[in-house]
Amino acid sequence: MTDEQADTETPKRGRPRSSRNAKRQPTHRGRGSDAPPVKVISYTPYEPKSSTDIPNDIVREIWDYYDGHLQWCCFEAAGKPTPEYITARQKNGFVDCRGSDFDHKLAYLAGPDGRIVVGGLILMCRPREYEEQARAYEKRKAALNIEQMKQSHSEQGVAVSMPDGGLHPSALAKNRHKQSYERYEPTKIPE
Repeated sequence: MTDEQADTETPKRGRPRSSRNAKRQPTHRGRGSDAPPVKVISYTPYEPKSSTDIPNDIVREIWDYYDGHLQWCCFEAAGKPTPEYITARQKNGFVDCRGSDFDHKLAYLAGPDGRIVVGGLILMCRPREYEEQARAYEKRKAALNIEQMKQSHSEQGVAVSMPDGGLHPSALAKNRHKQSYERYEPTKIPE
């Protein structure tokens, strides 16, 4: 009988010598190691966000697709109800927004009752036609105020401390309001 036949006929007991450490990886990770573990650290600064913040793309989509204008309206101040503010908004076409409105795009802001309320503010919406009329009215009102101020300065003068005040003819002749308009370029406005 040869040695090879003896090895195959009588099995040895126990584990083979090299099997104990065969599946383990080396545990040494000191300076001499070829591939030390790399720990990736990334810093995320704290940036406070408003609880009433709605992403611009959602606001734009509601304006373009649903023809609606969103506005946060105050219904209480320091715990005191202010129903006159809400009544005035409702007379001008505003209605309460619900989480189910606009295909549930604002559902993340809604409370358990479905209303969108944050603190003493409620989110309201009105049709685009009402909003365009309101903007046109505000623009006319602002232009009228400027014209009234110019007319007042040219006819009544400016209150100054001198004889006859600003009513002296030489003072009235010099009262001029210069205006200039700057072209809107979004690249010049910082974020």
